[in-house]
Amino acid sequence: MENELNEAVPKYDYITTSQYLKSERMSEYKSEYFQGYVNAVSGASLKHNITASNLASKIGHFLNEANCRMLQSEMRVSTPSHDSYMYPGAVIVCGEPALEDDKFDTFLNPSVIFEILVARRQSDQSWKFDDMAANGLELSIQTINFKLALEAIYNGSSL
Repeated sequence: MENELNEAVPKYDYITTSQYLKSERMSEYKSEYFQGYVNAVSGASLKHNITASNLASKIGHFLNEANCRMLQSEMRVSTPSHDSYMYPGAVIVCGEPALEDDKFDTFLNPSVIFEILVARRQSDQSWKFDDMAANGLELSIQTINFKLALEAIYNGSSL
């Protein structure tokens, strides 16, 4: 994908993970990296934060018993193949955290990654949530003996 001089908006070529990390660490804004391409990350909404807080409060005491901790969206996570870097809604890390390098800002060993999906419009998510609740879907993490109905996590986030 070469840049052409006659284009109004240039096409940007693939960047390496080291280029991404260098740029990301200097930037005041967050972005995520997936297989060479970078996407800006928007700030969390009130609904997102309520959902993350509900999740943390429901799961917290289970984590203490399992030598695990839960962290919310400020910590970057890398996939095992290092082909993507993301800021998930929350992560659980069990045992000693492994970090990418001496910057201590990228997890390599999350045990669980939560991506919190909150629609911009209530109509976008209502049918999905109604379907999940009607089917009694639940979050289940067997390693820490945790089960919780999704309805309990999203309770109060539909402001």
